[in-house]
Amino acid sequence: VCIKTSIREVTPYTITFTYKVTREEDGRLAAEGSTKHAFCDRSGKLVREPEPFYRWLLEQLEQRKEEVVPRERKTDFARK
Repeated sequence: VCIKTSIREVTPYTITFTYKVTREEDGRLAAEGSTKHAFCDRSGKLVREPEPFYRWLLEQLEQRKEEVVPRERKTDFARK
């Protein structure tokens, strides 16, 4: 089994990952899905752009030459 994970979207409050599971022997798609994660503090309160993680995440995406748009808008990193 091969599992490919990618970042689909980053907002100031959330990050969305997509997943594709394929059979290694023939590359046939077995499953796909996504999960959306919110940035929260220890009490569970939603937080905006948690540092240092958020800055590191944007740096990693920039290094991979992904398009990064202003933080106020949703950023779609999915490749077609």
